[in-house]
Amino acid sequence: MRIGIDIRILSAGFSGIPNYLRNILDNLQTIDSTNSYFLFEYAGCDYHLFNEKWSKITVRKNVHAIVATQLFIPSQIKKLRLDVFLASDYVAPLLVPKEVKVFTFVYDLTFVHYPETMDWKRLLVSKLFTPLSMTRSKYVITISDFIKNDILRSFPKLSPGKIKVISCGAPHRWELPSKYDSQNRDEYLLFVGNLEPRKNLINLVKALELIKSGNGKDISLHVVGLNGWKYQRTNEYIRKSSVRETIVFKGFISEKELQKEYLYCKAFLFPSIYEGFGIPVLEALSLDCMVLTSKGSVMQEIAQDAALYFDPQSPNSISEAIMSIYNSDFDRNKYTKNKEKVISKFSWKNAAKDLLCLINDERSTKFD
Repeated sequence: MRIGIDIRILSAGFSGIPNYLRNILDNLQTIDSTNSYFLFEYAGCDYHLFNEKWSKITVRKNVHAIVATQLFIPSQIKKLRLDVFLASDYVAPLLVPKEVKVFTFVYDLTFVHYPETMDWKRLLVSKLFTPLSMTRSKYVITISDFIKNDILRSFPKLSPGKIKVISCGAPHRWELPSKYDSQNRDEYLLFVGNLEPRKNLINLVKALELIKSGNGKDISLHVVGLNGWKYQRTNEYIRKSSVRETIVFKGFISEKELQKEYLYCKAFLFPSIYEGFGIPVLEALSLDCMVLTSKGSVMQEIAQDAALYFDPQSPNSISEAIMSIYNSDFDRNKYTKNKEKVISKFSWKNAAKDLLCLINDERSTKFD
């Protein structure tokens, strides 16, 4: 078969969605030597091809994304005689022959539940085109049962059989150092994520303020991530906070530096209000990190009993969870002992196999 994939989202860097797509593609290149693939990219995208049956089609970057998706890509689909097209970023080309199987990837429904956290242009495109794309698609691919159920509640006319879950994989090549000792961890907390309202960093800072005022305890927080949408409000809040001196902004750091942060922190805090998945949780668990994260979210599907949960809307709940891990009688092993069971469920290779199964229209017990 001849398969087209829109990979323009890879130009956005190494955040969650690009990271997901990049890992899926790498493993597809490894396991599929039969089908031919055509990748639609912006000029300058550095995704590396190593499978001789894969090639690239360049889309000019000065062409608006919607114009490219709805006009340029459909013409190329016809020209290249594609059998399958994977729309990897919420919006699929609509004007394509009915015999072309279209898969649309929908990672979350932020545009439905938290529209105020999105750029207005992105929000408008999502509201107009994502529902149409899901209706047009043979399959809608998402990354967790949590989001699958969310899609079915929000768009009840969609058939449950159309929504397929292909999860993220656990981080590869991340291993504990030979001389690792959990007793040698530092006292600081770690937050990983772009600075945007949905990541809920302000409530985490409020929790640290409560701890300082109530217990007189200053707890250092390392923040790893870039400025995101509406980051100014978060930065302004921290600038005026009573705990601003204990917050260390690391910005974007290398993978090696990130591993060190996970290895030496007291615990990893992931207070996000809404996520499609939550790769940082798996990253933290793979390096024996104590995880504190949001209940009532996808994180409970991922981490199960390997994490301590709090109400992300309540600074009091977050502060209580934080203080519990600093108590002398806290049993860290109660949570971290379950990490291998959690991590073993997630594999990029298996994710690629599941996608290939759908592409080839093969039956799989996973999707029955």
